[in-house]
Amino acid sequence: MVWALIVATLVAWFIASSFRIGPQLAIGIVVPVAFLFPAWLIVPVFEGARDSIVGTGPDIKVTVGSCCLILYCFMPGATFPLKFVPSDIAMLSLIVIHIISDFTNAEPNWLMLGRAYAEWYMPYVAGRLAMQSRDVAFQLARIMMIAGMLIALTAIIESSLDWNLFELMFGNRPIEGSSRDAERWGVQRAYGPTMHPIYFGVLQLLLLGWGGYPLLKAIHRRAKWGWVLTPVPLMLGVAATGSRGPILGVVASGVAGLFCFAPKLRVWIGGGLITLAGLGIANQEAILDQMERWSGERQHEILIDGELRKTSSVRTRVNLLEVNKIALKRSGWLGFGSQAVAGFPINVPLGPAEVETLKRVKFIDNTYVLITLRFGYLGVLAFLVAALVSLAQFLWVGDHYRGGRVQWLSGCLGAATFGALLVQATVWMPHEVGFPLVWSFGLSASLLVAHLQGKLSA
Repeated sequence: MVWALIVATLVAWFIASSFRIGPQLAIGIVVPVAFLFPAWLIVPVFEGARDSIVGTGPDIKVTVGSCCLILYCFMPGATFPLKFVPSDIAMLSLIVIHIISDFTNAEPNWLMLGRAYAEWYMPYVAGRLAMQSRDVAFQLARIMMIAGMLIALTAIIESSLDWNLFELMFGNRPIEGSSRDAERWGVQRAYGPTMHPIYFGVLQLLLLGWGGYPLLKAIHRRAKWGWVLTPVPLMLGVAATGSRGPILGVVASGVAGLFCFAPKLRVWIGGGLITLAGLGIANQEAILDQMERWSGERQHEILIDGELRKTSSVRTRVNLLEVNKIALKRSGWLGFGSQAVAGFPINVPLGPAEVETLKRVKFIDNTYVLITLRFGYLGVLAFLVAALVSLAQFLWVGDHYRGGRVQWLSGCLGAATFGALLVQATVWMPHEVGFPLVWSFGLSASLLVAHLQGKLSA
């Protein structure tokens, strides 16, 4: 069985690497390698979302990550950074809210605890253990940069030659709400190891931070000049997905990087972003029209509150709040629980008019809206706090090492995470995106604890 062979190989790799290079670096390497395997490699053991294999059983990343966390406790040289930092509190709050919401809204069962563990606790803790010292952080950066380059290469190959290397090696992905092939701008969209091109785009966007680090090293003459080209294939890989959100996320990451590395410009950058946001709201219709022309989309009409409105793939994201406003009001402090939003259209109490509208706008392409419906106001607040605090931790650590490699690495990771969080306003967060994103939250905590313990100093 392919699934068992991959899991056994990765777990054996972790054990062998723990003895050779230490369990901290070993878990830092093996867990992200696990989430780069195809999302469709799952052992189905129970019923998941409607018309989907997702959530029907343990996949590669959850199984390998869980095994690594357990084995880590018994490895010689393992350390346990128990010092609490702000993101720890936010993530623990989110986990508690998740469990209470699910137990309140459905018949309690042990799978609810397992889901909270796999979705939030396990990837966060795996990231939190990954960068406990300066040397480990820099070694992991080199390996993740190589991994990002290889993944980007598969995207470029798929877009250019229509060869999905992951499907060739591990079998075809199931078709779930998307065609076997999709094109945009006259080129094939790359799916990679994910179920949709936009998920692949967000995954590569998160990996882009690791490619920005050698660029800064080269600019500051700490590496050969050829490394300035490192981000190029990574950006081409994002472009190969044909997904507008991740492409714009790359731009946002660049701005965030400038914010990190140019403290004197932060007020100007912040003011400029607020101004751009205001102009965007004032010229929303023109921007939406331009976005539709950019991707060649066709408009159609839907009925919202008795009013006919134009919609398209782009406009759906804007119309989400209006379409779901009744459900958002009814979600309350704890939401409707995971079971109610396990598939699309979501199963929440709505009036007959809203139900008819949701038949045409059934996907909740906004992580923050979906978390509100799922876990209520407390849940989305906890997630937002965890996200913002993680960004602040990346920035805070970097500011203590200005002009050095720790700042470059911390700033690049924070900038990529910022870009990915913006993109979450245009897509829901499947586990193939949520896992590496939450893992990145853990990395910020890992760096902060290492700094507080004096382990990032030269």
